[in-house]
Amino acid sequence: MDFPVEATVRLDVFPERAAVLDVLRSHGFALTDVGGGQVRVKGLFRHLKAAKASLEPLLAAPTASPVPKASPVPKASSGAAAKRPGGDGNGAAAARGRDEPRSNRGEPLSSPNHASPTPPPPSRPPSAVSPPGRRGPSGPGRESFVVDADVLRYAEQLRAKDLSGILLGHGVRMEPPREDADGCESRVVVLLGKSARAAAAKLQALLEDLGKSLRTQEVPLRDMDRDGHALWKRIRGERGVHQAVVVRPMADKLHLIGPPAASYELKQRLLGGSGGRTGRTTEKNSKRRSTSLPPIRRKGVSRDRGGGAREGGGATAEPSPPRPPRGGSPPAGSPPGFRQGRAPRGRSPSESRKNIRVVSACVQEAPPSPMTHKKALLNFVNDRKTDIKKKMSSLKKRK
Repeated sequence: MDFPVEATVRLDVFPERAAVLDVLRSHGFALTDVGGGQVRVKGLFRHLKAAKASLEPLLAAPTASPVPKASPVPKASSGAAAKRPGGDGNGAAAARGRDEPRSNRGEPLSSPNHASPTPPPPSRPPSAVSPPGRRGPSGPGRESFVVDADVLRYAEQLRAKDLSGILLGHGVRMEPPREDADGCESRVVVLLGKSARAAAAKLQALLEDLGKSLRTQEVPLRDMDRDGHALWKRIRGERGVHQAVVVRPMADKLHLIGPPAASYELKQRLLGGSGGRTGRTTEKNSKRRSTSLPPIRRKGVSRDRGGGAREGGGATAEPSPPRPPRGGSPPAGSPPGFRQGRAPRGRSPSESRKNIRVVSACVQEAPPSPMTHKKALLNFVNDRKTDIKKKMSSLKKRK
């Protein structure tokens, strides 16, 4: 799977600008001149990798005195040497060939410029675009490669010993990488020395392995609380490093570079964190359970006080009043409202049964008061007396 890519190429680091443009066009890139010796390229990522491999040899030529391509030069320069006889003419033509690419830096070089320079001096190798790392005896070797800017920043701050070990072990030095004004995310690492090729291979392997274990996080400054700003102040005092995370300030945010877990944890701390959310949820649930009990307890108390308890579909659990004796009316002297008064007295058994059911359902209920049992006993004795009197009166009437 391939994806589109856009990048900025510095032309001033190459001795042959026209050769660079030819390589980019040959790989199908759309070129846009952005000024300042830079060009914007748009294309596919696989084409970018292929173009990178083709451009790396072009960086091997020295930038101070650029030498044109050597392979086509001998054939083309033979005719140019014949037109200008004499040693001075050849020297002037060579000088014009060296100065011409720099004077026309604002525009792409045309193809005739490739054939105008004379052959290089005999002390130089026959080909100036030889593989990187191979140079003549007059200068050190040179090797370059492209690396992610965040990975390079992280390595320079937290893996400086490893970088120094590779450079010192191979006797090479690294040119300070220049950052693009438009915020390009890649950097060109240039190594100079006799063992530049071997050092570049080890350094590139180290940075690639390091990049696999790093992640980036973005923290907007407007979302940080007071504790987050205080933490950022402490990190600035530690040269922008917090534990294993490198913090880089930008216009309106902080750019975090580090391992996934450590960078995410630091991001949460800068934003105030999300701790305590579970505790608040648990507290809310416990309050909900506690408020559900008192209504049941109050209902139980009201039922024990004779508040008309109901069962099932709302029918009152109240026994039917006693049947009057056959052939007669209620005994004289009975208190008025006799039947109405019996309903609350007869509810005590059903109320007791309801209390038993409620307690068996593990719901808190208040126990029945002692007065309820006393009233029930008195009602039972009075009922028995009334029945006995009725039977005695009926026997007397029969006699």
